[in-house]
Amino acid sequence: ANLRAAGAIIIAKTAMTELANWVAGPPTPMPANYSALGGYTYNPYDPRRDPRDATFDGRPALTTGGSSSGVGTTANFWAANVGTETSGSILSPANQTMLVGIKPTVGRISRHGVIPITGDQDTPGPMAKSVTDAAIMLGVLEGRVPDPNDPATGRCTSPPGRDYTIFLNRNGLKGARIGIPRAFFDRPTAGLNDEQRKVMDDAIAVLRQQGAVVIDPADIPSTVDPDPADVGAEDDAI
Repeated sequence: ANLRAAGAIIIAKTAMTELANWVAGPPTPMPANYSALGGYTYNPYDPRRDPRDATFDGRPALTTGGSSSGVGTTANFWAANVGTETSGSILSPANQTMLVGIKPTVGRISRHGVIPITGDQDTPGPMAKSVTDAAIMLGVLEGRVPDPNDPATGRCTSPPGRDYTIFLNRNGLKGARIGIPRAFFDRPTAGLNDEQRKVMDDAIAVLRQQGAVVIDPADIPSTVDPDPADVGAEDDAI
């Protein structure tokens, strides 16, 4: 309703993992990004079926991320879409399909109509191709007034005119300290391959060009400690 009131055209409801992948546990768990109505959806960056014998059941070769599909936005069928997240169903598909995803503070967007896994975590949020589009959509989804169907919507103070674009800053990376978990990238069995390392190095170069202070390496001691007994010790101390 908030989107329509702002002039948006609702084109479709996309396929999502049924009930946020919470309806079928072991030994037959619900596959990610699968629905009984539409089957699997595919990642536009590699829209093939997984060809391996053990997983040749129609699932995509390249995962689409989570239970909130963003593939239609990535494929340019529409400008943006709404996801619902507990702890990854906006951020994960945004990561897998090169979108900007925002999981808002619970209460910024009404949860009315959402089937929750955890009522104090689940929230809708925007997924779009640019930070600006995501910021615009966040303000629209928030609504002009609190939703009487969701008491949490009265707890957050909106920016003037619900305009989140006023916080966008092209120079926002200047002086930002960003750590590079080099040891994680260099793991012998599950680290980055040469092509992935080239993409990561290019991304780090962009951060530096934009004025970020890049700390490389920034390895957490427990990550590189060879003694399993010490793993997590520093975190526990913190």
